[in-house]
Amino acid sequence: MRSGNRAHPIFHTRAKFTISFSMLMGRILTAQRWGECTPLLRIPDGYNFQRDMTVTKFSADKILPVILTILLSCGAVAQDNKDNATKTADEAADTAADARDTAEQAKKTAETTAKQATEAQQQAEATAEKLEKATQTSTRKQAEAAADVQKQLDAQAALITTQTVSGQQTATTIADLQRALDEQKQLIEAQKQQLEQQQVQLQTTTELLTSLQSQIDQLKDDNGQELSAAEVAMRERLAALETQVGKIPDDPSSMLADEDFPGAIRVPGTTAAYKIGGYVKAALVKNFDPLVTQDRFIVGSIPVTETDQTALASETSLTANQTRVNFDYRQKREAGNLRAFIEGDFFGVENTFRLRHAFGQYKDLLAGKTWSAFYDAEASPEEVDFEGINGHVVVRQTQVRYFPKIGKDVRWMISLEDPNPQVTGGEGISDLPDLVSSVRRDWFGGWHVKTAVLLRQIRAIPNDGVDQNGQACTPIEGTLPPIDPPIPPIDPPPPNSPDDNGCFAIADISSTQSDFGWALTASGKVQVPWFNKNDNFLFQLNYGQGLGRYLTDLSSITALGIDGGQDGAINRETGELKTLPIFGGYLAFQHWWAKTIRSTFIVSLVNVDNLGPEYQLPTSYHQTQRASGNVIWSPVRSLDLGAEFLWGKRINNGGTDPTNDGTLPESKSGTATQLQLEAKYRF
Repeated sequence: MRSGNRAHPIFHTRAKFTISFSMLMGRILTAQRWGECTPLLRIPDGYNFQRDMTVTKFSADKILPVILTILLSCGAVAQDNKDNATKTADEAADTAADARDTAEQAKKTAETTAKQATEAQQQAEATAEKLEKATQTSTRKQAEAAADVQKQLDAQAALITTQTVSGQQTATTIADLQRALDEQKQLIEAQKQQLEQQQVQLQTTTELLTSLQSQIDQLKDDNGQELSAAEVAMRERLAALETQVGKIPDDPSSMLADEDFPGAIRVPGTTAAYKIGGYVKAALVKNFDPLVTQDRFIVGSIPVTETDQTALASETSLTANQTRVNFDYRQKREAGNLRAFIEGDFFGVENTFRLRHAFGQYKDLLAGKTWSAFYDAEASPEEVDFEGINGHVVVRQTQVRYFPKIGKDVRWMISLEDPNPQVTGGEGISDLPDLVSSVRRDWFGGWHVKTAVLLRQIRAIPNDGVDQNGQACTPIEGTLPPIDPPIPPIDPPPPNSPDDNGCFAIADISSTQSDFGWALTASGKVQVPWFNKNDNFLFQLNYGQGLGRYLTDLSSITALGIDGGQDGAINRETGELKTLPIFGGYLAFQHWWAKTIRSTFIVSLVNVDNLGPEYQLPTSYHQTQRASGNVIWSPVRSLDLGAEFLWGKRINNGGTDPTNDGTLPESKSGTATQLQLEAKYRF
């Protein structure tokens, strides 16, 4: 039963539900995330929750599924959104971590690169220091290359530092930094290769320096301007590295390039350069036995008779006349390089200046005074004695030389040289120059053998007379020496007989006499690293007829007037000229005790195959023997302190001239010893 307008209780319930549901749906519809739920809902067309959500149109059984669909859809969307948000956050965190790792790796890479650059710079600085220490043996081109490398390393270090800061500041420049690092790695690799090349050059240089340094000054003594075998090998292997050790003697047979002229002074505005070099040497010479010479050891000057030995006293001398100075001028031209060289010492009379070398050079052609092509400077042992080995071929003379390059390890030269024959009993003259041709072959970078042939004309005008020593004299007519048994005097005496003064007259002094001279030589150097890698043997063997003037001992005794010329001898009876057969040679061994201390031991022999008594007298030179040993210390570069002990023996011709009773006189001989000390500074 109804009571007025009161509605049934169910209507109140539905009204409340309708209002509550409408409010709920309104909130859902106006929610911020409704747009996210909408795509998931599948609501029929015509539904208007704001207007039509009443019990009059929908019953509860229809509304609840809609509500559940909405709630489930929004819940799923919310969960998905949460999951996506979490995933996005994780990915962002991973990305940030990756960025931090990449930045950290870039930083470490930059630091490693900077460390490598620093090490490379330190290595370059060490290399530069080595190059500076090896200035006398390094080329100017290498020094400039080292300076360029240093500049590149400085620029590289600055660039790497900038990139390292940039890598630390932000990870957004990683790609650029990586490219820059790749470029730096390429630059470092290139510089590393340059440094390795320089290190190889330095190592090779160091190995050669020790052997070259000890031989340079002696080569300058015995070679003047010739290069050693090691120097030639160095030029081919290193393009002249360390020709900067002191002053390396120059070989006229090979023009040095301008780059291989260390220490030279450039002439402004030209392609020319010049250099002044030489050395100052003080020598103390102590003779323990009589010698004709006091400042050097000439074996041929040893007296062989008691009279001569008594007349000569043992002496001590101090001298600096071996000091020498030279001037070297070189110029590059498109047509070919030019060179002029002048050198002298103070070994003239009364310590006056004496010319040693004076020559000009254009490409493969040389003209002037220098070492003979018959001489092998690179086979010359290092000595203290200024005279040198008695059996050594060593002579400087004016010449014209042609020396084309015919191969990497083979050198050939041919020259026309001043003949200047020296003859016993006559005045030497010549119509033709001496002809010399030589060939040299190198092996293993330190071995070499040189062979040469000498052809010459020996001509002379017989003297009016010759004495017992083969020197010119004027015979006194009308007298004869005492003869046992006596014979009646003959007035005037017949030609070709000695007078009372022992002067032999020549039958015909108007005719010029001549003979053919020739000689062969073989010399070389062999490395023997038995005790030290720089140890070596040096040798030379010489034989020929008319060879005398080319051998040290025979040339010296002729110049001193101790004996007559040893190229040939005049027959005292007929005036006929014959050349003298001669053998000479030596063997030397050099041992290195340390990098700055070395010794050389030498044995040498000269033997003259004397002619008959009508050519040579019993007092004539027959044979000399020589032995020596030294020790040389170079405490600093360019300074040598040395000591040398020498022994020698001379044997006269003796038993070739019969006495009045028909017997042969005993050969006379004499020995002598000498000590020499030196202090030499090269500049």
